[in-house]
Amino acid sequence: MRTPTSSGWRLLRASIFAVVATQLAALGHLIAGGALPDLAVLVTVTVFLGGSLSGFAGRRRTGPQILGALLASQLAFHLAFSLTAHPMARES
Repeated sequence: MRTPTSSGWRLLRASIFAVVATQLAALGHLIAGGALPDLAVLVTVTVFLGGSLSGFAGRRRTGPQILGALLASQLAFHLAFSLTAHPMARES
């Protein structure tokens, strides 16, 4: 039987966090008037975020720690979206 701290569970928790953070970032980007980022950008940053957070998911975290991770992930998404924006989107 797998324990809640096994590597499989950590990867699952990190993946769920990464997907939720991706959806939040994409929705925020759309609400702010931006275009939906390319699917390749969304998938790449989601995979990177999930892999980065797998170690973070090893222990129980407090609310402020989770909020801090979410804010950091949103900053990473904002930077990725800004760096990969199409030239036409930047002009308007």
